[in-house]
Amino acid sequence: MVKQIGFKTAVTTGPWNIFKEHKNYLECLPRIPIIGDQMGTHGLDLYTSGYYPARINNYKRIISV
Repeated sequence: MVKQIGFKTAVTTGPWNIFKEHKNYLECLPRIPIIGDQMGTHGLDLYTSGYYPARINNYKRIISV
């Protein structure tokens, strides 16, 4: 649907890491949810390093389709 209405990219609410394969699925990119001050800098570091999304998904490579 996103492609049909002309968007080039879109994000999901999935906390996954981005891999090279996502270049074929730009309409469903994972994103890092930032929850205001609740996350703190340590939590943000865990997300942006890729550790937390990997841990949540048991270190599986996830490509949304």
